Amino acid sequence: MGYFIPKDTQVFVNTWAIGRDPDAWDEPLVFKPERFCDCDNKSYKTDYKGQHYEFIPFGAGRRMCAGVPLAHRILHLVLGSLLHRFDWELDSNVTPLTMDMKDNLGITMRKFEPLLAVPKLVVGS
Repeated sequence: MGYFIPKDTQVFVNTWAIGRDPDAWDEPLVFKPERFCDCDNKSYKTDYKGQHYEFIPFGAGRRMCAGVPLAHRILHLVLGSLLHRFDWELDSNVTPLTMDMKDNLGITMRKFEPLLAVPKLVVGS
Protein backbone atom coordinates (compact mmCIF):
# COMPACT_ATOMS: atom_id res chain seq x y z
CA MET A 1 0.00 0.00 0.00
CA GLY A 2 2.99 2.28 -0.44
CA TYR A 3 4.14 2.36 3.19
CA PHE A 4 7.82 2.16 4.01
CA ILE A 5 8.47 0.38 7.30
CA PRO A 6 12.15 0.31 8.34
CA LYS A 7 13.74 -2.97 9.37
CA ASP A 8 13.30 -3.91 13.07
CA THR A 9 10.31 -1.59 13.46
CA GLN A 10 7.84 -2.74 16.09
CA VAL A 11 4.28 -2.46 14.78
CA PHE A 12 1.26 -2.35 17.08
CA VAL A 13 -2.15 -3.23 15.65
CA ASN A 14 -5.01 -1.23 17.15
CA THR A 15 -7.48 -4.10 17.61
CA TRP A 16 -9.77 -1.87 19.67
CA ALA A 17 -10.31 0.40 16.65
CA ILE A 18 -10.66 -2.56 14.25
CA GLY A 19 -13.34 -4.06 16.47
CA ARG A 20 -15.33 -0.82 16.39
CA ASP A 21 -14.86 0.03 12.72
CA PRO A 22 -18.25 0.34 10.95
CA ASP A 23 -16.50 -0.38 7.62
CA ALA A 24 -15.45 -3.81 8.94
CA TRP A 25 -18.46 -4.74 11.12
CA ASP A 26 -22.22 -4.32 10.88
CA GLU A 27 -23.29 -2.38 14.01
CA PRO A 28 -19.86 -2.64 15.70
CA LEU A 29 -21.00 -1.24 19.07
CA VAL A 30 -23.85 -3.74 19.48
CA PHE A 31 -23.23 -6.99 21.37
CA LYS A 32 -23.89 -9.65 18.71
CA PRO A 33 -21.75 -12.75 19.30
CA GLU A 34 -23.47 -14.52 16.39
CA ARG A 35 -21.54 -12.27 14.00
CA PHE A 36 -18.53 -14.56 14.54
CA CYS A 37 -20.38 -17.69 13.49
CA ASP A 38 -21.28 -18.23 9.86
CA CYS A 39 -24.00 -20.67 10.87
CA ASP A 40 -25.52 -20.83 7.34
CA ASN A 41 -22.22 -22.04 5.90
CA LYS A 42 -21.84 -25.69 6.98
CA SER A 43 -18.28 -25.88 5.62
CA TYR A 44 -17.13 -22.94 7.78
CA LYS A 45 -14.56 -24.09 10.34
CA THR A 46 -13.14 -21.80 12.98
CA ASP A 47 -9.38 -21.74 12.71
CA TYR A 48 -7.30 -19.75 15.18
CA LYS A 49 -4.16 -20.13 13.08
CA GLY A 50 -5.68 -19.15 9.75
CA GLN A 51 -7.24 -16.07 8.24
CA HIS A 52 -10.13 -15.66 10.67
CA TYR A 53 -9.37 -12.16 11.89
CA GLU A 54 -12.31 -12.03 14.30
CA PHE A 55 -9.86 -13.67 16.72
CA ILE A 56 -7.20 -10.95 16.29
CA PRO A 57 -7.37 -9.88 19.98
CA PHE A 58 -5.71 -13.23 20.76
CA GLY A 59 -2.99 -12.77 18.17
CA ALA A 60 -2.55 -14.87 15.08
CA GLY A 61 -0.38 -17.61 13.69
CA ARG A 62 2.72 -18.66 15.60
CA ARG A 63 2.53 -15.67 17.95
CA MET A 64 -1.03 -16.20 19.11
CA CYS A 65 -2.03 -16.43 22.76
CA ALA A 66 -0.77 -19.76 24.07
CA GLY A 67 -3.93 -20.24 26.17
CA VAL A 68 -6.45 -20.11 23.30
CA PRO A 69 -6.57 -23.88 22.57
CA LEU A 70 -7.06 -24.68 26.27
CA ALA A 71 -9.67 -21.94 26.69
CA HIS A 72 -11.53 -23.21 23.62
CA ARG A 73 -11.84 -26.63 25.26
CA ILE A 74 -12.59 -25.53 28.84
CA LEU A 75 -14.71 -22.39 28.38
CA HIS A 76 -17.78 -24.29 27.18
CA LEU A 77 -17.66 -26.66 30.15
CA VAL A 78 -17.20 -23.92 32.76
CA LEU A 79 -19.79 -21.56 31.28
CA GLY A 80 -22.30 -24.38 30.80
CA SER A 81 -21.81 -25.50 34.41
CA LEU A 82 -22.35 -21.98 35.74
CA LEU A 83 -25.46 -21.44 33.62
CA HIS A 84 -26.89 -24.86 34.53
CA ARG A 85 -26.24 -24.62 38.26
CA PHE A 86 -27.21 -20.99 38.97
CA ASP A 87 -29.88 -18.41 38.19
CA TRP A 88 -28.18 -15.06 37.64
CA GLU A 89 -29.54 -11.68 38.75
CA LEU A 90 -28.24 -8.14 38.54
CA ASP A 91 -27.33 -6.25 41.69
CA SER A 92 -30.42 -4.63 43.24
CA ASN A 93 -29.48 -1.09 42.12
CA VAL A 94 -28.81 -2.01 38.45
CA THR A 95 -31.34 -2.62 35.68
CA PRO A 96 -30.63 -3.47 32.04
CA LEU A 97 -31.57 0.12 31.13
CA THR A 98 -29.25 1.75 33.70
CA MET A 99 -26.31 -0.61 33.16
CA ASP A 100 -23.09 1.28 32.44
CA MET A 101 -21.57 0.00 29.17
CA LYS A 102 -18.49 2.26 29.12
CA ASP A 103 -15.11 0.57 28.92
CA ASN A 104 -11.72 1.33 30.39
CA LEU A 105 -8.83 0.98 27.96
CA GLY A 106 -5.59 -0.42 29.32
CA ILE A 107 -3.44 -3.42 28.47
CA THR A 108 -6.75 -5.28 28.41
CA MET A 109 -10.28 -3.94 27.91
CA ARG A 110 -12.36 -3.82 31.09
CA LYS A 111 -15.70 -2.38 32.06
CA PHE A 112 -15.31 1.12 33.52
CA GLU A 113 -17.78 0.24 36.28
CA PRO A 114 -17.59 -3.49 37.10
CA LEU A 115 -20.84 -5.41 36.75
CA LEU A 116 -22.01 -7.36 39.77
CA ALA A 117 -23.95 -10.48 38.81
CA VAL A 118 -25.43 -12.34 41.76
CA PRO A 119 -25.64 -16.14 41.45
CA LYS A 120 -28.64 -17.86 43.05
CA LEU A 121 -28.31 -21.62 43.46
CA VAL A 122 -30.94 -23.51 41.48
CA VAL A 123 -32.87 -25.71 43.91
CA GLY A 124 -32.77 -29.40 43.01
CA SER A 125 -29.80 -29.21 40.62
